Amino acid sequence: MQHAAWLTTPFITPIDTGTRRLAAGADFGHAVDVTFHSSLPRRRHPLPLLSAAVLVAWLSPLAAQTLSSEGSASIEQRSHDEARREALQRALEEAGMRAGVAISSRDQNGTAMQQRITPRPPNRYRIVREWPASGEYHVQIEAEFDDTPASKSCSYAGQRQYRKTIASTNFLVVNPQHVSDIDNVWDGLPRELMRRLEKSDNLLPTTVVRSNLFSNPQPAQRFEADPELVRRLAQNSNSQFIAVGRLTDAAITGHSTRPFYAWQSDSGSTGQTTQYGQGWQNDTGGNTQGAAIQIPGLPWNAGLQNQPSERRLEVEILLYEGNSGILLQRLRASDTARGRVLVGRDKSFGTENFYSTAFGQATTHVLDTLAKQLEEVASCLPLNARVVKVDGKTAYLDSGAQQNLRPGDTLTLFAPDRNTPVFAGENNIPLGLPEQPLGTIVIKSVQPKFAIGEVRENAGKRVRVGDMARYDEPQPRQQQKEQPEE
Repeated sequence: MQHAAWLTTPFITPIDTGTRRLAAGADFGHAVDVTFHSSLPRRRHPLPLLSAAVLVAWLSPLAAQTLSSEGSASIEQRSHDEARREALQRALEEAGMRAGVAISSRDQNGTAMQQRITPRPPNRYRIVREWPASGEYHVQIEAEFDDTPASKSCSYAGQRQYRKTIASTNFLVVNPQHVSDIDNVWDGLPRELMRRLEKSDNLLPTTVVRSNLFSNPQPAQRFEADPELVRRLAQNSNSQFIAVGRLTDAAITGHSTRPFYAWQSDSGSTGQTTQYGQGWQNDTGGNTQGAAIQIPGLPWNAGLQNQPSERRLEVEILLYEGNSGILLQRLRASDTARGRVLVGRDKSFGTENFYSTAFGQATTHVLDTLAKQLEEVASCLPLNARVVKVDGKTAYLDSGAQQNLRPGDTLTLFAPDRNTPVFAGENNIPLGLPEQPLGTIVIKSVQPKFAIGEVRENAGKRVRVGDMARYDEPQPRQQQKEQPEE
């Protein structure tokens, strides 16, 4: 059975699947409590805390994205409609997990934390195919996520911002022919993005590295980093977040005809201006073409030339939480350059000459937009620091004055369990790592890159090197009413 119509999401009634709860409502805000048991494969044991940052606001990319997913449910001892409905919910949940998750936490009996995972809500979806097979009902969907720009931040007036460290890899280029006229775009894009974040109140850039974080052979087509490689890079670069980006489009999309003049040499060759004489090509017709006539008595040619005059620029970034390696957010920004849109390899990426071009101005807009989106995401996430040394009741953290830590700050200590990651969805999407609360640390002194604090351990717990510290500041935001369960 196949369908073609696009549907909005808020029609689904919650289904009881153990402690895994899907909340109904106008915003598709279904949630998954992490202390769940489920019949889905590779679900782990109950846990008090996940090693993933708290994301409490959705940021929409500047270009729509469509993700395919599939859900299934048993048809034994239940009606066809019930099985179909649960399969559809699981497909929507999986698509939302792949687009980015929100994780909120709450105190449980004062000794442990319970966290709730909320997949990102799609703007609309359509059922591509549905069928029964081997005692299960399957539903395949395409979910589209909103392309309306949003400006959401968790910051409020008077709040002290903590700067969270972020590293980036070189960006992939989906079609290298699109950038044959641009020098050093692979590491130029991330370096210029990190330069913008140097002035951020929420992020502290660490490095741009030439690391391959993809286990699949064609990362440009399947753009998903390997969680274990993300964790390694985060640890090696001492970074809380990892940004992985790609240039998805830099194609010529329009041409215009302009007059030109060129010098005629004695050998009969045309000494035309270098940038337009070379005529860099790509598969969308980026080359220049023209016809000229010689001016009698003068060593000049004059004519008309068909030159590229419009060019698309689109960049996508995946933001990962370094300690767990999970995807937090997909960000995307785009712009269109108009005018003389070919750059020239004599203009190094990021220089004043580069930014003076039409394409350089479009690049400025895209990078500024992505930097703002990253800052908005970071404002909704707590500061994480790593314990690098323990001496009795004194511990050293790898964050200090640069992150805006101050004496008197109190952070929660916890030990992540990297041996039992938590998964969800039909395709076992990683959600994060279990955590065990260890106590608190009160900062006593601060250096630029590290801090020293007094450890106050819970009974029977011991803090070790490699454990984490987190600062969760209550934020005075109006609480939304939860939809009643049915």
